[in-house]
Amino acid sequence: MNTWLVTTPYGVNVREGPDVNTKKVAPPIKQGTVLRELRVYGNWLLHDDGWSCIFEDHYVYLTKIGTVGDFNSDTLYFDSPVGTPEERRSYTLWPGYWIDANPYANSYQIRQGVWNIHTGSDLNLNYPSWNLDNRAPFYACADGIVTYSEFRKDSWGRLLVIQHADKLFSRYGHAYSINVVVGQKVSRGEQLGLIGGSGYGRESAHSPHLHFDISKTNILLQYPQHWPGWNSTLVYQHYVDPKKFISQNRPPN
Repeated sequence: MNTWLVTTPYGVNVREGPDVNTKKVAPPIKQGTVLRELRVYGNWLLHDDGWSCIFEDHYVYLTKIGTVGDFNSDTLYFDSPVGTPEERRSYTLWPGYWIDANPYANSYQIRQGVWNIHTGSDLNLNYPSWNLDNRAPFYACADGIVTYSEFRKDSWGRLLVIQHADKLFSRYGHAYSINVVVGQKVSRGEQLGLIGGSGYGRESAHSPHLHFDISKTNILLQYPQHWPGWNSTLVYQHYVDPKKFISQNRPPN
């Protein structure tokens, strides 16, 4: 049985049939809801409540779940998401002159009186000159399926999530550009886009860097923008130290 996830923050409407404008008398189905597939007709999904549009004009409302079964978990290895090909093949983390300016579980103040606990790593390249990470490429840390790729008008900007296995996801934030789409299969080391941020709204306060984290729950499938804030319980429940995780899951020599 195939299942689908409502990924749009606005939810999806339920209609009487495909390409029918008349809505059923019901509120939209909320983001994060899992729907059972009864039939797919073009870009329409028939589920237990009726018909809903999967995508329209390049905007994705529903994402199919469970396609990561194509990957062999026994050969699922991880690399750094940044660095040259030679640097990423090395066992040094982070590679080359890349540094982690805000490590996993670090407490930091985002503005006066407001503190966060970091879910992952903020990867910067400031040597041999400043802001070399601006427009630098970033890469898939492992084989997987793109489950989220959107420009958000919040502090995330362009945000990307990849599912690697059941309850195993990586997330990449503050991108200048993203060149993969939802549902696309990606391979370890495949370029996903460029670092640099959008310069829009709250994200414009960030200097260029790649926010990178790894989750071992399904929280990023349901809520790709998830942020625990000052809640350390949620940080440790949903996220792992990406440096340690990658170090423990490197490809063999």
